[in-house]
Amino acid sequence: MVTMWARAAVAAFFLFVGLAAVPAKADPAKVRVSVYLLSLGKLDLDRATVPADFYLTFDCDDKCPPLDFEIMNGRASGMSKVEDLPNRKMFRIYAELKPTVDLRKFPFDSQAISIVIEDKGLEKDDLLYIADVKKSGLDPEISLPGWTLGSWKADVAEHNYEVLEESYSRYAFTVGVTKPKWNAFLKTLMPIIFIFLIVTFSYVIPIEKTDTRLSAATAALVASVMFHVNITNQNPPLGYLTFADKIVLILYGFLFLTIAYNVVVYEYVQRKQEDRARKIHENVKFKIIFGAPLLFALLFWFLVR
Repeated sequence: MVTMWARAAVAAFFLFVGLAAVPAKADPAKVRVSVYLLSLGKLDLDRATVPADFYLTFDCDDKCPPLDFEIMNGRASGMSKVEDLPNRKMFRIYAELKPTVDLRKFPFDSQAISIVIEDKGLEKDDLLYIADVKKSGLDPEISLPGWTLGSWKADVAEHNYEVLEESYSRYAFTVGVTKPKWNAFLKTLMPIIFIFLIVTFSYVIPIEKTDTRLSAATAALVASVMFHVNITNQNPPLGYLTFADKIVLILYGFLFLTIAYNVVVYEYVQRKQEDRARKIHENVKFKIIFGAPLLFALLFWFLVR
């Protein structure tokens, strides 16, 4: 009996020693990441690319782990190491970034240009990024042709690869850009509004000149189609309607109804039924002149929200 208890005590002792000898899993290395954006090139919406020149810095409390990062949403075309200290690594990178383009609100669209960094080999259990906001920012002379730069943000998220059963720490530096609203209005929507108003006020033309009003509406439809093709060519092929597309579709509907109305009135005039044509025209004229712009403005407000 004593021998059995002795053997059990010896086994428990060696088990305790063995467990104590197993080293505890080390905490992941924490690396502070910062981006200082120097310049941006032309934002190419067809290819969804934008060139960028920036400094990327890694700061560690102790010795930095072996860092082998990659740009997840682009490709570095040039890279040079500016600092290579045990606790600090700094790179200057020229890269072609691929932002996620959303043109649903074109021509009043806003885009986000991001620099997304992730390590190739070290998972989140080995490496954790920390966004160093104090050392990040935009150069005062930075600009993006055709766009207005807005605010920026830097954050870190955990990115899971479920198929690989791996998880990595991911750093993202994001700059918001918007198109100047006044320029977008003048270049894209002002012609549409003028076409709409010209056709609307053509309703003051008397029935004796219905053919003139019909010609104006037909010419406006042709001009609208050509203008729509022009603004559509500014964007890549899309699987959805933009704000400009919806406004032009409203204009198409108005022009189609105007042409149909004028054909009916013209037919009455040709049949010598001027009284009936004049009665119809007087009932419709003021409703269109005052009601159509109001309805157009309401639809515009509803779509632009």
